[in-house]
Amino acid sequence: SDLGPNVGYEAIGLVDSSLPTVGVFAKATAKDTPKSATEQSGTGIRSESETEAEAPEVHISPSFSPAPQVPKQGEDYGKGVIFYLRDKVVVGIVLWN
Repeated sequence: SDLGPNVGYEAIGLVDSSLPTVGVFAKATAKDTPKSATEQSGTGIRSESETEAEAPEVHISPSFSPAPQVPKQGEDYGKGVIFYLRDKVVVGIVLWN
């Protein structure tokens, strides 16, 4: 779903504000908006353009464990995933942009 040309989200499962959450965010780029996704694909329907895209392969070494950092002024962490937990089990997910 889109909340305008610059914000999009997808949710699945139990997404309840009373549940504890864990979020992971990354720096956003100009290509990380619903408007950009539809413009690049030439479609007016974002869900159609997303099924055409292929995810790049990611390799992470087993010893890689970055320490959490506080964002600096002006940094835009505009995309991410939020996990909703119940009894330490993921019961819902929200994907942002």
